[in-house]
Amino acid sequence: DRLYRYDGKEWYEFPQNLTDNFHSFLKADSKGRIFLGTSGNGLLVWDGDALTRYNNEPGHSTCVIYDMVEDKTATVWVGTQDGLYSLGTAGWKQMVNRYQIAPMAVDGKNRLWFGDFNIGLILYVGGQCTELSKEGILAGMRVARLQCQPSGTMRVWAYASTSTGEEDPIAFDCDGKSITNAPLSESPPIDSNDQDGETK
Repeated sequence: DRLYRYDGKEWYEFPQNLTDNFHSFLKADSKGRIFLGTSGNGLLVWDGDALTRYNNEPGHSTCVIYDMVEDKTATVWVGTQDGLYSLGTAGWKQMVNRYQIAPMAVDGKNRLWFGDFNIGLILYVGGQCTELSKEGILAGMRVARLQCQPSGTMRVWAYASTSTGEEDPIAFDCDGKSITNAPLSESPPIDSNDQDGETK
């Protein structure tokens, strides 16, 4: 029930109120800020000196934080149980007020991709959402992992839920319009937010 950081010489304990709820992720952005998603107490951002909390309305679905990713303009995108948020030069803003968003990834064209628990694969460009798996080979499947490929396409691992449980993820490639089956030898990366085709 504690969170610590190491500066190369010593360990330091974060403030107690930084660990007051289950965390869905712990990530850092290019500015060195630490982001912690919680399961009901919003998004916590630690800049090294102060803690800021976003979406702290008890019981509200937007306080359930699923994932985050940073794009090439240093804008941080955050997926919640009820919508998409951004944190950039304009501050904290809700961009989309629907979807249960996870996982998330940004491709080489700085386009934002994410999965929704019920809708499937979604591409977000210029403030517009395109639902890519309403029909076709991804229809009815849940997105498990996203990874940008060197070719510029997005590698998508998705699975089907059945009455007996979840099937193993299957890999697909998507260029924003068409979706094709990926090579059968491909396996999911460990990190759901790998960028530019790099597996971390």
